[in-house]
Amino acid sequence: MKHPVHPGPVSHVWDHFVLDFKNDAGQLVYLSLYAIALSPTVGAANVALLGYDAGSGRHDLLLGDDVSAALNMRERLRSMGYKRSPLDLEPAEARFQRSAPHGRLAWRIETRDHDFAATWSDLRKPFEYVAPAPLLVADEDITTVFVEAGHGRLEVDGTSVEGDALPDEYWRPKVGRPLLACHVALAEIRVSNPGATRRVRPRRG
Repeated sequence: MKHPVHPGPVSHVWDHFVLDFKNDAGQLVYLSLYAIALSPTVGAANVALLGYDAGSGRHDLLLGDDVSAALNMRERLRSMGYKRSPLDLEPAEARFQRSAPHGRLAWRIETRDHDFAATWSDLRKPFEYVAPAPLLVADEDITTVFVEAGHGRLEVDGTSVEGDALPDEYWRPKVGRPLLACHVALAEIRVSNPGATRRVRPRRG
């Protein structure tokens, strides 16, 4: 029996945390946080793109506990046509702390000027997702475990912004249904498959 070993090189291994909501008060949060275990092109680090409006206007930040990895992620996303956050930001160094309090998922991010606390709650049943190229990415085969969250929260220097997650139709053709916009992709493994059919389209990261 042939062993099921993928012939392609491993491109990235990470956990990807996403908060994406706007509440009835008009406050909004977008957080895309990568806890990178292995990536020859980006580097092993924690990197986050954060945009939020707690009522006084939108703020956007690129954060990393390794600034060079944050720069590498910025260039990677730029090459993919990423549109959700500005990619002209200079990265700021930050300290990241991960936890899972009382059935929730959480990160604390501390910079020189701010203290952020992000929480994913009302967690749904995890499911495995397998996406051979080019279903999600043109030249990468991807496996991960998705966990959706019905509610998201971001504390900014003690001020809380929170909201319910809405279904995101972006995922329907890829998963078969919308995913909640607040979700986590755990143990996301990306393996290069350059022989796959190439399709040029904007990607989310």
